[in-house]
Amino acid sequence: PMARVATRGVSAVVDGFGREIARGAPTAGDPERWRSSVVRSPLPAKVEQTLYARFGSIFFWITLTFCMILAFVTWRR
Repeated sequence: PMARVATRGVSAVVDGFGREIARGAPTAGDPERWRSSVVRSPLPAKVEQTLYARFGSIFFWITLTFCMILAFVTWRR
């Protein structure tokens, strides 16, 4: 989960799955070409540990090794 504060764009609160929970509502009295907003929302609960957090970049190294073996096998033919 995160709170995104943007100087140009949308300020929002996003949960651990990437869904927007709350979006900034425009405030009145802004100068010309200026848009400010306020978001009041609690942060969502933490998401359980992801596969990448558990295993790190092991999937990258396995894929890289497989591609190198495949390239070597096809090159030797």
